[in-house]
Amino acid sequence: MSALTDYLFAGNRPSTWTVDETIQAVEAMLDWPHRTISDDIMKGVLRTLRCLREDQGGYVGAARVMTGWHFTVRSGVLRDGRAFTLGETLRHEGPVVPCDRGYHASPTVLDALSYAPGPYLYRVELGGTIVPHGDPVNKYAASERTAISGGADASPLLRTFARSCALDVVHLWDAPPVVMQYLLTGDEALRSAAGAAAGAAAWAAAGAAWAAAWAAAGAAGAAAWAAAGAAGAAAWVAAWLAAGSAAMAVARSAAGAAAWAAAGAAGAAAWVAAGAARLETWAEVWLVDGSVPDLTEYPIQARALRGDA
Repeated sequence: MSALTDYLFAGNRPSTWTVDETIQAVEAMLDWPHRTISDDIMKGVLRTLRCLREDQGGYVGAARVMTGWHFTVRSGVLRDGRAFTLGETLRHEGPVVPCDRGYHASPTVLDALSYAPGPYLYRVELGGTIVPHGDPVNKYAASERTAISGGADASPLLRTFARSCALDVVHLWDAPPVVMQYLLTGDEALRSAAGAAAGAAAWAAAGAAWAAAWAAAGAAGAAAWAAAGAAGAAAWVAAWLAAGSAAMAVARSAAGAAAWAAAGAAGAAAWVAAGAARLETWAEVWLVDGSVPDLTEYPIQARALRGDA
């Protein structure tokens, strides 16, 4: 990657290449017989450049300002150990390349979780040169980043979000009372028992899925498999949540598993988008006063949203 970016951003090329010109240069490099850069990296750069063409008006290095989200492993400390403060603008000199060079942030909190080294959450502002990553875009790299708010441990927020994901799909399985009580209240005294009960239910549902697959045929068998599989996934959401893992991992796992359980492969993207929007709203409130939602009424709200209240 470094050799490619050094070539593309070297001083011997025009200072303002259009993205189309840069794409053409990378495509030409694909035909180089002795290049050492893999096809996967080259194609990843092409995807990023095509996003950049649509996102930044057609010029490599187009400047603007945008806000995003970023997690750190410790409050006020970068991955490399350097300290920073709210309001301080960090600047990177040289090429900006996602995953390689520059300061990063994501458009949503859920996207930022995919790259989170720790639970300390910041609202940040990116400036200077901004380059998107992913298709769809799930993070940006920039030459400038300023933390404008946040810096506290967001674990309570992330665990609350994970519990809400589990409650979204709790109707798909027969959750034991201790599991429901834990999901509603987040009472740490109940977590161990809730995890054991949810795990047992998940394994039972998995067994039911296999039994349905062998005992039934055609559409009936497929429906039985789907129902048991969804119940198992819903139970695993609760089990993972109660297992005591780091809050970032719990929130990521709960969101993904709940999406599959609730909507299957076809509808998972829409569910994830809704979950991301919910977490975004809660995070904005958390930044202001450190509060997290009370989920004791959440199942009623969820049923109303599903239209089966």
